[in-house]
Amino acid sequence: MGFKNGLPAEVAAMCEECPSIFELIVPTSEITACRERLAIKGSPQHQALEETEEFLRGDE
Repeated sequence: MGFKNGLPAEVAAMCEECPSIFELIVPTSEITACRERLAIKGSPQHQALEETEEFLRGDE
């Protein structure tokens, strides 16, 4: 992870409520590959993004 001393408390709390967020937290060396997978409908990353967006909108 790229966070000193772990995830910020606010992010950790959100991850507990919506575990899909963890799928979207990747090392900087994997950002390009993750972005490519996000564009593929049905991929685990794409599903995690959709679930996270629903959570942030309050759709859950």
